[in-house]
Amino acid sequence: MSSTTNGRYIMTYIALVVAGLALAGGIRYYAGPEYLACEHYEEGIAEILLSGKNVVHGPSGDQGLVLKRYVGKLGDRKDVLVLGSSRCQMIGSDLFPGRSFFNSYVAGAYLGDVLAAYEMYENRGLLPSVVVLGLDPWMLAGEADPVFWPSLRQEYLSMSRRLGISPDVPANILNKEDLLALFSLTNLEHDLGRLFPILMGGIPYYSTDSYADDAYSRMRDGSVVWPLLDRTRSAEDVEDLVMASALVTSLRQGEWYGADHLDEAATESLEAFVDYLQRENVQVVFYLAPYHPEAWDLLKWQSVYPGAEEYLRDLACDKGIAVVGSYDPEESGATMEDFYDEAHSKERFAERAFSALSLQQAQNET
Repeated sequence: MSSTTNGRYIMTYIALVVAGLALAGGIRYYAGPEYLACEHYEEGIAEILLSGKNVVHGPSGDQGLVLKRYVGKLGDRKDVLVLGSSRCQMIGSDLFPGRSFFNSYVAGAYLGDVLAAYEMYENRGLLPSVVVLGLDPWMLAGEADPVFWPSLRQEYLSMSRRLGISPDVPANILNKEDLLALFSLTNLEHDLGRLFPILMGGIPYYSTDSYADDAYSRMRDGSVVWPLLDRTRSAEDVEDLVMASALVTSLRQGEWYGADHLDEAATESLEAFVDYLQRENVQVVFYLAPYHPEAWDLLKWQSVYPGAEEYLRDLACDKGIAVVGSYDPEESGATMEDFYDEAHSKERFAERAFSALSLQQAQNET
C-alpha cells in the first residue's frame, strides 16, 4: 500500500473522529441541560411562572438561566425573596401571608450563585424588604468555581464588584470538567433522548393551576412540590433511601465529605453581602435546613458542618439576624417523618420552623 493511500486513510480517520466529536459536542450544546442553546426551554418556564401559573417540567435545564429570564421580565418587586439551594425549595408564599414572595433558589447553589441571584434583582431596582438566605455548609467551605451555574458568572462578578470582594475565577472560562461533559457518552445518550422532542417542538414542560403527581412542579411562587411517590413514602422507606444514598455510603466508608474547614474568602464574602443588604434596609433571615437524622449522625463529625452553624449563629448574633432551623435535626425539631431524603426536608417542617418567625419583631431587634 502506498504512502499516499496510507495518508488518505489517516486523514479520513482523523476527519471522522473530528466529525464525531463535533456532532457529540453539538448535541450536548443544543440539547444538554447545562449547555442548552435553544433557550426557549428556560424562557418558556420563566414565562409560565411570570403568568401566575405553576409549571411542570422534566429535565431541569439551566436553573440559573430560568431565574435570569424570570427576573429579567419581572414587573414588580417582591417583598420577600428566598435565595439558596434546593434545600430551601419547599419554602412557599403561604409562610409569609400578606406579602408578595418568590423563592429564587437554584439547585446545588454555591455562595456565588446566591450573590448572583440577588444581583439580578438589584440590577433592575427590584429590592425586597426581606431576604431569606438558605445557607448550606458547603457554601462556606470554598469551591474551585464560585458558582454552580455558569450562566450566573457575570451576575456574580457584578455583585462582587458591588461588595468590593475579589472573585478567584474569571467569568466564562470553559474548564476541563465542561469539556469532558461535552463529549461524555453517558451525557450523549441522555441528550439524544431530549434532542428529538426539542426538534419536534415537544419541549417537556407545561403550565397548570395545580401540580403533577408524576413529576416535580415549580409553583408560581418559586417553591417546589415533589411527586406523589415522594410525598407519600413512609419514614421507614425514606430511611432506607438515606442509608443507600451516595452521601451516607461515602461517609460510612470513612471518606471525607467536602472541606474540613471554613474558607476565609467565603466567610468574608458572606459578611460583606449581609452588610450590604442591611445598608439597603433589607431584613435578613438565615435559614439552616436540617439533615435527615441518619445523615446528620455521620455529618456532625465533619468539622465544617457544626463549624458552619456555629459561625453562622455567631454572625447572626452580631448582626441582629433571625435564624430559622438548624443543620442538626434534633435542634431544629425535625423528625424522621419530615424528610424526602438525606438533605431535603418537607413543607411540614418549614411550616413549623417559620411559624415562630415574626418579621416585625426581627426588624425591631435589628
